[in-house]
Amino acid sequence: MPLPLLAAVLRELRTYDWMFPREQRDFESKLAYLRSRDDGERSRLLDPFRLIPVPSELRCANWVDDPEGLVEEFTVALWSMRKVDEYHKAATSFVESCEKNTPETKLPAQRIAIVVVGCGANGGDSDCFESCGLWAYVSPHCRPGASRQPWEVC
Repeated sequence: MPLPLLAAVLRELRTYDWMFPREQRDFESKLAYLRSRDDGERSRLLDPFRLIPVPSELRCANWVDDPEGLVEEFTVALWSMRKVDEYHKAATSFVESCEKNTPETKLPAQRIAIVVVGCGANGGDSDCFESCGLWAYVSPHCRPGASRQPWEVC
């Protein structure tokens, strides 16, 4: 695996325990997809990354202890070498191949979002509740400008 990808995988692995379950499944599915490919297919997926040169100071860096640092420094190198578009193309191709060949898993249950807004809250000039039409789902006495007593719960 090319060094920048290896560092990126290690970075993700280090934060695995803090990922949401969906993020963990996505990470696992990409690794499983890569592992399931034969050598020729795996090379086809990774060769575009190998064509991008890695500066020698990055190859010698302690990327195992600091994968985030290597990824950041590699990003700087990509910009200075004008290889960002090549890397983006390789990454997009890899992710699209993974998504196309990995079955999508359904969420175990529907999700609900609960938003708690204090009675003194207002949206200012750009009210996100207004622009999204969310005030329709809020009790009328809790909307901005409604008269209510301090002890009333919205």
